[in-house]
Amino acid sequence: MNQPNNYFSNKAEDIFQLVYVSEACPDLSYTDLENILYSARKKNVELNVTGLLIFRDGFFIQYLEGKESHVKEILGRIVQDRRHKKVRVIGEWTSTNRLFENWSMSFIDGDLIDQLHPFLQKILSDAMLVNWPDQSEFQVFYDDFIKTEVIL
Repeated sequence: MNQPNNYFSNKAEDIFQLVYVSEACPDLSYTDLENILYSARKKNVELNVTGLLIFRDGFFIQYLEGKESHVKEILGRIVQDRRHKKVRVIGEWTSTNRLFENWSMSFIDGDLIDQLHPFLQKILSDAMLVNWPDQSEFQVFYDDFIKTEVIL
């Protein structure tokens, strides 16, 4: 379980936020998921990056926030990672606040959730969405989800 920590500063500087979706490689195992989380949490602490990883039906959705160069460095590693295919950035913006300021990398195993949140259904249901969610939609999702779901 990912424990909250106080490693991440939330200074009054702009926080770069990025969301991507990707397909998992067909042979992805639960051990692979554990390894992804272990290495992401370790690297995120080093780079002062926070976020949330969601896995559902062979797809990843990840929300990353921190210094722009650090977030893009992590995204570059993900693009090169054999466990991800078809990485697509669906949103990026800046904010003065982090959503996941106390989490190096939260994780939601969407395959264990019977009723997927409507926001996630929207993202996962149509890979050709023209109107990707914006920052305010992610904020509403976060506010909703943090109250009702278990995040590891």
